[in-house]
Amino acid sequence: MELNKIYNENCLETMKRMPDNYIHAIVSDPPYGFRFMGKEWDYDVPSKEIFEECLRVLKPGGYLLAFSGARTYHRMAVNIEDAGFEIRNMIEWVYGSGFPKSLDISKAIDNYFGEEREVVGEFYRGQNAGKSAGIMGKTVERTDIISNPSSDLAKHWDGWGTDLKPAHEPVCMARKPLSEKTVALNVMKHETGGINIDACRVGIDKTKESDSRIKTGLNNVSRGKHNKKIDIAPDGNGFEMYKIDKGRFPANLIHDGSDCVLDIFPETHSGEIKPTDKVNRQIDINNNYQSPNGIYGKFQILHRHFPPSSGLAARFFYCAKVSPAERGESRHPTMKPIDLMKYLITMVSRDDQIIYDPFMGSGTTAIAAHQLGRRWIGSELSSEYCEIANKRIEHFTNQLQIF
Repeated sequence: MELNKIYNENCLETMKRMPDNYIHAIVSDPPYGFRFMGKEWDYDVPSKEIFEECLRVLKPGGYLLAFSGARTYHRMAVNIEDAGFEIRNMIEWVYGSGFPKSLDISKAIDNYFGEEREVVGEFYRGQNAGKSAGIMGKTVERTDIISNPSSDLAKHWDGWGTDLKPAHEPVCMARKPLSEKTVALNVMKHETGGINIDACRVGIDKTKESDSRIKTGLNNVSRGKHNKKIDIAPDGNGFEMYKIDKGRFPANLIHDGSDCVLDIFPETHSGEIKPTDKVNRQIDINNNYQSPNGIYGKFQILHRHFPPSSGLAARFFYCAKVSPAERGESRHPTMKPIDLMKYLITMVSRDDQIIYDPFMGSGTTAIAAHQLGRRWIGSELSSEYCEIANKRIEHFTNQLQIF
């Protein structure tokens, strides 16, 4: 099987050419079954048959991470479980942006009776609608007409709709059953079965600059000036005992760092700034987070963090939605951020292991795997999206990796 390649075909065809127990982890953003924008590929969630093949090609103990939508998560999770996977957890990616796919009932009633409504203005989708929809400097404006109800019945139902604003996407976390009696035996035989806890820890809070290895948890530091000394007697051999500050345990919640999400979390310390205080949210030329109380440390690609006053928000990894710069020329409608995919891939794999994405889409999984030193394989049925992925992978890796 040729690695670092996207196959322009149904994922079942790709996996049929893979031997048993070949892939270390599967990380994917498959169709949600929403029939999104009338796209044929989003007609339904992946079938049980697809997940059965995923199970076959995964090594025992290998993890499957699959995004889904709030309305159809249950359908996908059932297919994954029925295929033979163990459902281990569900990760929630929570975000503040987005708009409801909601019907304006008042407007629909006026339209039904042919009533003409009074137009009172236009509504721009988001503060930077033109910028966020812009592709390579081209501005694309998306607006809604604001109008007042005309008929008495429409006035009676003014303000009513049919759906809530989407604010989260669940990620199903499943594992292929172990082939050995214990996790320890399984990881020794297949190098799969566990998740990389320390590499995914959320940075601890410091009121002064400290070793980023400690903040990110990327290395286990046993002693040093940044470690906290435990107040106990020496162990009898002349050594002092130290507490290791490795960062907060990774949780099954990821948020986008937007103000409306951060406001959900209460502060743990009063009288200090909140990360939502834009006056104090400044980054200097060295990428340090600054406030009137001093420098709190550098942002990390995978382990961003907030100052101590941010309270519970600091307990969770955060990653915003895809920026215009990251999107580039791509118009793929459901693109995921590279940082988010890197975090998930880091969680379920080691260096040089093989990552498979059955629904490669815009190529984000491949980009993230490449940047982390993993090998990868992808499948994508749409030739249009293969071309999009081709350009993005070439841009972010400086080499063409689709054939």
